Amino acid sequence: MKFNKKVFIYYCAIICLFLAILLIRSTFARYVTSLDTASHIEMGRWLLRINEHDVLENSNFSGVLSPIFKSEQDLIETNKLAPTAKGYVDIEIDYLDVTVPFKYELTYVQGKDTYLDDFKLMTFSIDDEEFEYNDEPITNVIVPDNTTTKQLIRLNYEWLDGDSTTLDDIEDTDFIRTFDNIFLNYTIKFTQLTPEDITP
Repeated sequence: MKFNKKVFIYYCAIICLFLAILLIRSTFARYVTSLDTASHIEMGRWLLRINEHDVLENSNFSGVLSPIFKSEQDLIETNKLAPTAKGYVDIEIDYLDVTVPFKYELTYVQGKDTYLDDFKLMTFSIDDEEFEYNDEPITNVIVPDNTTTKQLIRLNYEWLDGDSTTLDDIEDTDFIRTFDNIFLNYTIKFTQLTPEDITP
C-alpha cells in the first residue's frame, strides 16, 4: 500500500479541526457556566445623621441638641430652668443613607459639676410611643426599608418640686444662684447587624 502524503495531511487537518471545535465548545461552556453562577454583593451604605449632623464626620453632636423647657408657673420664663419646669430634648436619627440593619444604644448622665438630684429624665418616646425611663440605656433596632428614613427620640425631663424631692425651696434657690446651666451628657452607640442578629 502506497503512502499518500496528501491524504495523510487531509486527515490530520480534519482531526485538528475536530479537536479545535471540541476545545472551543468546552471553553465556551465553562465561560457560560461561570456567568450563570456569578453573583454580586451590594455595598452597604452607612451614613447616619443626628439632628442633621453627620456623626461619621464628627462624633461630637453636643451643639445640635436644643432643650426646650416650660414651667407651670407663669412667673418663670420659657426655656429657663427652675423648679417645676418641664422640658424635652429631641434626638432625630436620620438613616436615609443607611442600607444595613443597625441597633442604637443611647445613654444619658448629668454632668458631675452641675448635678441636680431633683432634675430627672422621667419618660422618653420613640416615634410618639412613650415609655417610662428606668435608668437603663435606651435601645432600638432599625431595619431600613426605603420607606421610613428617620426616627425621633424625645427625652422628657422635669425639675421635681414638693415633699418627695431631695432639695427644699432654699436649696433650689441656692442652686439657681450658683449655676447658670446644667450639663447633660449623651452617648449614642450604633452597631451594624447581620440578618442573624435580628431574627426573632
